[in-house]
Amino acid sequence: MSKYSLSKSERLKHQKDIDSLFASGISVFKFPFRVIYQKLDTQTDNPVKFAVSVPKRKIKSAVTRNRIKRKIREYYRVNKHLLINAAQAHSCSINLMFIYANDDSSNCDNKEHILLELMEKIHEQAFD
Repeated sequence: MSKYSLSKSERLKHQKDIDSLFASGISVFKFPFRVIYQKLDTQTDNPVKFAVSVPKRKIKSAVTRNRIKRKIREYYRVNKHLLINAAQAHSCSINLMFIYANDDSSNCDNKEHILLELMEKIHEQAFD
């Protein structure tokens, strides 16, 4: 499996985990993205699990919502090694949810640097 692959087991899918994330997770915001993360003391087979959300209230068109989610997943896929290496080094795991928080769908293009800054901020808060 490639370093840059994105397997199904890396997705945050279980409702119990998502509810726990929203109940006790820490939120980090940098326009137009909000990231909620939760550091877990137990180490699992995948050190980082993530999910992506684009609210229907903000973006009405399903085609546009899906395009934004694809872009966010791609940005994460390329830069996920930052969090995975840190979680493995500290023998813990992290649950993440990326939320797009803007009404304008054209604002998502070329925003990889913002997600990278958010991931670095999570790295600093969770592991330093």
